[in-house]
Amino acid sequence: MLGRNSEAVETLTPLAPSRERDALLGAAHSALGNWTAAVSAFQVALNEGPPTPELLNGLGWAHLKVGQSREALTVFRRSLAQNSNQPAIRRLVTGLQRTGQQ
Repeated sequence: MLGRNSEAVETLTPLAPSRERDALLGAAHSALGNWTAAVSAFQVALNEGPPTPELLNGLGWAHLKVGQSREALTVFRRSLAQNSNQPAIRRLVTGLQRTGQQ
C-alpha cells in the first residue's frame, strides 16, 4: 500500500469480500488509526478461513487500540498457540496478564 492507505480503503471497499481483501482493509484501517474498522475487517477475514498468526495479531492489536484488552489477550493467545516464537506478542501477553486482563 506504500503509504496510500486512504486510497487502498477506497479501492478495496467496493470489491467483493474475500480473505485477502478484508485482511488488506484491516491493515489499511490500522495504518490510518481507524481501529474500529480494523477490528471489523480483520474479524471478517478470520471468519473467511483458518486463522493465521498475522491475522490474529492484527486483530489483537486493533482490539487493544480500541480499549478491548481482554479480547486482545484472547486473540494474542490464539496467535501464540499457532506460533510460539513471537517474542513481541509474548511480551504483550505478559503485560496484559500483569494488568489483570486474564
